[in-house]
Amino acid sequence: MSRILSVFILSAFILSAAVFGLADFIVPEKITVFNAGEIDKNNFIKTNKDDSRNPEDGIYTASLFGLIPIKKVQVNIFPEASLIPGGMPFGVKFFTEGVVVVGVSDIETDKGAVNPAKTAGIKTSDIITKINGIEVGGVEETAQIIESSKGEVLTLGVIRDGRNIELKLKPVFSVSENKYKSGIWLRDSTAGIGTVTFISPANYVFGGLGHGICDVDTGNLMPLRKGAIVDADISSAIKGKPEAPGELKGKFKENMGTLLANTQNGIFGILSNMPVSPENSAPVPVGLGSDIKEGPAVIYSTVDESGVREFQIEIIKIYKNSSDSKNFLVKITDPELLEITGGIVQGMSGSPIMQNGKIIGAVTHVLVSDPSKGYGISMENMFSSMPDVLK
Repeated sequence: MSRILSVFILSAFILSAAVFGLADFIVPEKITVFNAGEIDKNNFIKTNKDDSRNPEDGIYTASLFGLIPIKKVQVNIFPEASLIPGGMPFGVKFFTEGVVVVGVSDIETDKGAVNPAKTAGIKTSDIITKINGIEVGGVEETAQIIESSKGEVLTLGVIRDGRNIELKLKPVFSVSENKYKSGIWLRDSTAGIGTVTFISPANYVFGGLGHGICDVDTGNLMPLRKGAIVDADISSAIKGKPEAPGELKGKFKENMGTLLANTQNGIFGILSNMPVSPENSAPVPVGLGSDIKEGPAVIYSTVDESGVREFQIEIIKIYKNSSDSKNFLVKITDPELLEITGGIVQGMSGSPIMQNGKIIGAVTHVLVSDPSKGYGISMENMFSSMPDVLK
């Protein structure tokens, strides 16, 4: 009898562990819904607000049958909205906050080669915002201060990995250039072409690119001081090949808006006017990550003088719980687009992706080994990076 009871208890324990393990597996780490009432869709697992935490942090507790806690879940309540899909190109003129250090080098002095920047502890990716307590506005201004220092020690206000630090820099006299130098290579601006992902019909707020504007040398997100969005005419495309990504070719035109935020999951700002005609500007509902399915979809993009067009793609893989700008893998299947561009090329980043009548995301990166494939970001990841003031 005791043996039968032991087997029964062991079986019950194994069954409970299996059920608990299954429940833990099927409950995602993050849930995004349009309202709290959509969190629980069955009676097997209940998800309730964790009252022991800050009410603003969105942490819920998932419980088996509402009784046995399984795990903590991040719940995002996504604003239910309809947006105008983009597809039109834009040029961006970007000016950084302070100046970004992209490299350091030796200076040839009458006593040999020295490296003042390295001696001061300056590192690539540092952002110099102040010199002797005064804010610096660009590369030329920074160079002028260093050249007129006469070799006196300068106090630099630097942002490094989000922290404010102070460094002491002593410029040296360059015998080859006949002026005081620091050995710092700096950047304060950039420009390029991208694609508008969406426009809010209520206030002309837009999102684009689906990824941030990063420094070409350091790969780090560039800190925005000010930026402008300008209209762009796309004239042609350089076709992409394996290990040689293509690009859109065009020219900048008149100003069309202001860039207000540069984030890891896209850039955001306000347009001065609607760049599409009323008959082509019907808002469509936003799709959540749970709406994205493997299978056919379309993108809107501009790859030549014909303007915004619809092209066929296929979503071939979805990366669940991914929080960056690579949430799913897409493949270009449209013969015309493959003929023109070879697939995804530079400048197409931000092209909105539509599936089942909803805007679900945007093209972000090309797969260098196969330009017919690339990555996309979900709308919920992109939209969650938008500053609250713009929502």
